[in-house]
Amino acid sequence: MMKNWTFNVLLILFCVLNAQTEDLIPKHNSQLKIISSMEYKKLPFKMKMFKKIMPKERISYHSKIGYREEINIDAKFMGEEINSSTIIVTNYNHKLSWHKTTVKDHPDETMFEEKPYSGESESYDEIVIGEKKKEILGYRCISFSAENDSISINGFLAPSIRGLGQFENYGMPLEITSSSKTEKLILTTKAKSILIEPINRDLFLLKND
Repeated sequence: MMKNWTFNVLLILFCVLNAQTEDLIPKHNSQLKIISSMEYKKLPFKMKMFKKIMPKERISYHSKIGYREEINIDAKFMGEEINSSTIIVTNYNHKLSWHKTTVKDHPDETMFEEKPYSGESESYDEIVIGEKKKEILGYRCISFSAENDSISINGFLAPSIRGLGQFENYGMPLEITSSSKTEKLILTTKAKSILIEPINRDLFLLKND
């Protein structure tokens, strides 16, 4: 009798946890496209003169098969046009990560790197969930904070969106303020748009051409 009762309890817990996991987005056949603003609250003196050409926006794609981030720079510096694009892709299925930077009108300056992906990313000593709540682009979010030896972060995350790395069991951060512990650098990133799209597997592969 006790064995049956224990089995039923475990079965119920499994079903509840599995249902919560299945409710998270993106699902197997979809991906999220998140467009985020980037604001530099504080910069080291040596970087201040480059503030105008630093990226102001990033586009990220999230799916169960991988992660992709795109950052473009279109600016003028000392009378010169600067147009560059950087793409970072991690494919979980192939266990590979790519990094590619292209400078417009200078194909000889293209940089491409491919390396194995071990599943490890920047780690934090502890992720602390706070009590503050807010809604971001229709998603209910809760405050959080985390830190390691070099950086501290805080902001709001959405528990209904699958998180990456250490945030897998917490949710996707949609608003983050990152503060460096080694230099005067504070960056705030905020989600401006979130789209749910059919999955495009080609986005999570990157070639040097």
